[in-house]
Order: sequence, then structure tokens, then C-alpha cells
Amino acid sequence: MADDVGEDTKNEKTLCDPVSQQDDVKELLDLPFELLENVATSALLPRDLFAFAISGTQLRDAARNAIFEAKRVDAFLKKVCSSLEQIRGATVLEWPWKGVTDDDSAVLAHLIGSGPVAKMAGLFLAYNQIGDEGLKSLSAALGSRAVSKLEQLWLNGNQIGDAGLKSLSAALGSGAVPKLEGLVLAGNQIGDAGLKSLSAALGSGAVPKLKKIYVDTKDKNHQQLKAACSERGVEIVSSCEFVFYS
Repeated sequence: MADDVGEDTKNEKTLCDPVSQQDDVKELLDLPFELLENVATSALLPRDLFAFAISGTQLRDAARNAIFEAKRVDAFLKKVCSSLEQIRGATVLEWPWKGVTDDDSAVLAHLIGSGPVAKMAGLFLAYNQIGDEGLKSLSAALGSRAVSKLEQLWLNGNQIGDAGLKSLSAALGSGAVPKLEGLVLAGNQIGDAGLKSLSAALGSGAVPKLKKIYVDTKDKNHQQLKAACSERGVEIVSSCEFVFYS
């Protein structure tokens, strides 16, 4: 019991420590105000974050988690040379050759889900470092119907395999992006299993506006994909027939 009392006293001293409070406040002030305002993982307003950063342990942890998420968003936006102000309401996001990773994709998925890019019609992420986990994050966000106006999705030149494409296929098959017209997948690591899942999604009619899909030359004559696209009037374009970002 004495040890517990001593520990509680120690925690109280830490919470009331002006230096510790100043560090938390400095973390807040180092971030753009708009990021704090848009941290979807916390329902706290910036002024609440300030108050919680200097209160009890549980509330303090909530504030720190929110700060952590805001920092991730801040780092990602700097990486792609953008800002919340620029992407809010944007209809096209062009971020090829930006070194976008799976972790970055999770942040982008967070932004998609939290609303700033609801009007987005084109998402161009060609020639990055997005793998299966990154596409799973993005697919979950797309599946939430947060960007139902999306017309173009370019993912060529990444590191996507069957697992990633299966997650995207699930999102497409749910009808979450009914206005999608172009899907670019060439230059990844997609195999038979991934193409079969995509074929099933396209064959379901859940992407009624799709006009063209871009795949590697070796995949243009994939049996199931060819049948699904033929039935839905979708043109399959091989990588050798299309000039991607250079």
C-alpha cells in the first residue's frame, strides 16, 4: 500500500511538473493548427488537446496519441510536398515518384477516411513503394465509400502482390467506387490469384463505369480477366501499349 501511495505521489508530481507540461505544449505548437484540427483518431478539438496534455495520465495519453497521429500526417504531407489546405477539396492528387511506402499509405487512408479528399476524382500513386499492406490500408478507405467520386486510380510501378490486389478487388466489388473509369496496375508483382479476384469484382458489375484497365503484357490474355472485361466492355491495355509517368 505504501508503495502504491508513493507511486501515485510520483505520478502526480510528474503530471504537475511544469517542464513536462511545457514539453507537451511545445509538441502541440510545433504542428500546424490545421493538422491538430483534423486528427480523425481523436474527437478532441485543439483547445481540448492543450488542456488534456497537462491533465491526468489517461487523458494525457489520449492527447499524446493524437499528437503522434498529427505528426504522421504532417510528415507525410511534407514528403509529398503538399498540405491539408492544398488537398482539401482537391479533385486530383498526383503523387508519383514520391517514395510513398506502406506506412505512408496508412496515413493517406486516414486522410481519405477523415474527409479532406471526399471530392477526389483522380489518385495517381505511380512508381512508389506501396506493397500489399499499403494497398490493404488504401482499399479499406476506398471501401468505406469516402471517395465515391473516384474516376482514376493509378498504382503502376509499385510492389503490389496478390494479397494487396485481393483487398482492392473486395473494395471494388462492394460498389464503393462506382464511377471508376481507369485502373492502372502494370509494373507490380501480381499473379494469378490476384487477377482472379479482380476478375470476379469486375464481372459482378460493381464497377459499371470502368472503361480501361492497364496490366502487364503477360497478363493481358489472362483467361478470367479477359472474360470479365469482355462481358463488361472494358478494354485491357498492356504496359507496352501505354506510356506511364517518366
